[in-house]
Amino acid sequence: MATQNAWLQAGLNVDDKAKRFSAYVKGFRKEMITLSLASGYRHPSQFTGDDIEFSAGVNRFSTLADVLDYRADPVSNEEVMAAVREAEAESVA
Repeated sequence: MATQNAWLQAGLNVDDKAKRFSAYVKGFRKEMITLSLASGYRHPSQFTGDDIEFSAGVNRFSTLADVLDYRADPVSNEEVMAAVREAEAESVA
């Protein structure tokens, strides 16, 4: 958040918001991994637009790929694991 208004700035508790946002992101990551594993994937990047459906009314469903007219290239387990190993190596260095 950003504001130039001194009165609004006084109401911002950055440390509290940082902790809350951090907890939100950690929880979101955990839920995304859980959802991925339950869907048969090892990582959220493996979802495709065909895996997600939107309800457009009673008995009317469309896939994300159809709604956005976008199809991403599939990501293999090997690519995911290579990216994980690379990220781990960078975090150690």
